[in-house]
Amino acid sequence: MTGPPGAVDSLQRVGTEVVNVLFSLSRALRLYDPNNAAVQRIIDDFCQALDQGFAEGEPELQLRLLQDEAFINGRLLRADLALYERITSLHRRLAPTGVNELTFRRGAQRADIESLTAALAEALRVADRRLEWPANDHVALGWTEGDAIASFRFDPDRLAVWLYRSLLDMVDTLYEQVGAGARPSLLPLRRTLQLVIDSMRSHSGVFQVLAALRDPAEPVGPATRRVMVAVDLVGLALWLGLPLADVLTLGLAGLLGGFARGREPDAAVRTLLRFEGLGETALPLTLLLHDAVSVRAGGAGAMPGRCLALVEEYVAACLFAEGHEARAPRGVLDSLVKGGLPWADKRLVAAFARYKGPFPLGSLVTIDPGGLAVVVAAVGEEGRRRPTVVPIGPDGRAREPVDLAAEPDRRIVGVPKPSEARFSPALLLSREA
Repeated sequence: MTGPPGAVDSLQRVGTEVVNVLFSLSRALRLYDPNNAAVQRIIDDFCQALDQGFAEGEPELQLRLLQDEAFINGRLLRADLALYERITSLHRRLAPTGVNELTFRRGAQRADIESLTAALAEALRVADRRLEWPANDHVALGWTEGDAIASFRFDPDRLAVWLYRSLLDMVDTLYEQVGAGARPSLLPLRRTLQLVIDSMRSHSGVFQVLAALRDPAEPVGPATRRVMVAVDLVGLALWLGLPLADVLTLGLAGLLGGFARGREPDAAVRTLLRFEGLGETALPLTLLLHDAVSVRAGGAGAMPGRCLALVEEYVAACLFAEGHEARAPRGVLDSLVKGGLPWADKRLVAAFARYKGPFPLGSLVTIDPGGLAVVVAAVGEEGRRRPTVVPIGPDGRAREPVDLAAEPDRRIVGVPKPSEARFSPALLLSREA
């Protein structure tokens, strides 16, 4: 991590505001001259956003706009549905001018922003006109080739953290919109999920750890629960070697399965009619969610639907709920293997248990010597039996990782109940950014 969580969140807020004012500015300049009162008010907001960033200690603020993502000072900007649409729209407007990277350095004045506004106005008024911008000590413009995955090729763990958080934000917004009766588009959600799948193909473990970390004494919201289900479905599908189209459908089912409520399969999938942007996944996704509801009621259902139902039950059993304490993943898996779900296919349960391993990533274990620890990596068969763990000190804070496969004198001696472990997952998450 390069800064405390508060600084990271502040940078996210500043980045969001810079995107918003740039979007408003680019739209206003299509209608008004730079000296128009409406444009001048946007410039006021622009200067205020920059001042806020500099006041937080940032020597410069660099916004990079790619086709589907934005970065602020090299960090992926977490985007909900509205911000995603502004990012993609702003990229489309600026791309013909030859600009997708804007850097503002400490000392930038209103005169610099007014000069940028004038140059932007000239470029936007003529199709495919390049933005002419002289050398400036406080404002620099440029163009960056590539995409989000390539930009993080040397730091995949950080990419995983921001993709996971961005997915959480988008799903949370989606559930709020549906609750308000809206008909949201799933295009931005699908795009983010595709990036998650691409990242999980080589770094699945990071996502599994992020999804498993939670406060065992607090209930989780629907967005968190659905992202947890989606991560395990995607991870299992990739582990089984399924085609990527099937992986995407399973991931979407994990995210949207919370809308398929009730015991009547036909009624349970009607909510899907609210969504736009399902594309070619519409039919297989509908069948999958239909089957997941059907098998729970003792009906028939194909393997993808049974897979969704199984993972949903696994996640629910691990989580705290009213009248139900959080359970250790290892114990839940043991119960499933012994036939805890009569409708679950035994071969599927066995495959899921092998995928999760004897010590699922993100779960708590007790090591000797060392005490409480969190499982964070398990590479190969030996690594699954003797994984890499992060010990938790008496103060509840994370220590340096320990590879048990490389330290034969240390071993796992137990799996504690989550409710009995005095540990805040936020302290471990604060190591990642």
